[in-house]
Amino acid sequence: PIYYIRPKDAVVLLARLPPHVEYFSFTTFAALIPTRGVAFSSIADSINNLNIKHTEDGLFAHVVTGNAHTYAMIEQALVRSGLPRSAINLVIVPMQLGLHDEWTHFETVLRLFRFANQTEGDAYLRAHHPVSYLR
Repeated sequence: PIYYIRPKDAVVLLARLPPHVEYFSFTTFAALIPTRGVAFSSIADSINNLNIKHTEDGLFAHVVTGNAHTYAMIEQALVRSGLPRSAINLVIVPMQLGLHDEWTHFETVLRLFRFANQTEGDAYLRAHHPVSYLR
């Protein structure tokens, strides 16, 4: 999704790992910076199949925020709901990137490469994993 994010906001994705693929990643980009135009530059390292934190059955949270207090509240809520801390992935938005009046447009992109079973892959893509924008 493409979104704005304010200093105390967060975007939270709850999902399961995809069926076996050769590669997958979540990358958050600063897609448009009002003072600079189209940037489309990643703001942090990608969360991918080699470094993603998840439960044994593949459940994970992907949190994008620039605020430590907001992250702490989200982490606490996720843990209380039963998700272990070890399955929460954090992408930190640098404060200078649009967390002010001239908001930057951010985009989090899921990249998938070569499902071992395309039918399972198609079902995963149709699953509509929940994404929440928290203020």
